[in-house]
Amino acid sequence: MRKYSKENIKSLTTKSSSIWHNPRMPWEDVCFAMAGLSPIVSKYARLKYANERHYFFDVWKYVYWSTEKMAKEHEWNHKKQVSGYQNYNTFIGMIAYLALVESAGSDKCGKCNGRGNLHTGYKVIECFKCNGTGKTQRTEVVRAKFMNMSPRSWHRYWKTRFNHDILGIFDVFEYEIHKVLRERL
Repeated sequence: MRKYSKENIKSLTTKSSSIWHNPRMPWEDVCFAMAGLSPIVSKYARLKYANERHYFFDVWKYVYWSTEKMAKEHEWNHKKQVSGYQNYNTFIGMIAYLALVESAGSDKCGKCNGRGNLHTGYKVIECFKCNGTGKTQRTEVVRAKFMNMSPRSWHRYWKTRFNHDILGIFDVFEYEIHKVLRERL
């Protein structure tokens, strides 16, 4: 693409007189745009995009109560207590935790740190956890294992609820973020 053509996205930014051109938005403008978000969506955006981990519990609590409300409305049959992580030991708490980690967490493989290969000391081998992609595998079997249930039960009862209803909460968050940034920037 030519430097100043309409197709070039960077040509829409202001031209810099220096040789180090930075096409990013100033952080003050992004903060102004983010001020138009609701408090929980702002916390989610800061958790996901600025990696401010201290907002994790606030967002988890919102997702937990939203999921609990959906479970009561649709009369989902679920276990009240399960063995699991501290503070997330209810079934709804664990499924809200799983959804939040998948939505706001990194896609980078934890074994190879996103490289796709492992150094053994003698030779380099393909990462066996991500199959060389460098990204975390998010399969239904892994989700079922996290929730301490059989893959068949997960697929039969919880796959659609998780993908449509619970992850749908984050789709609404992303839509609000996109709408506010589009309107204000």
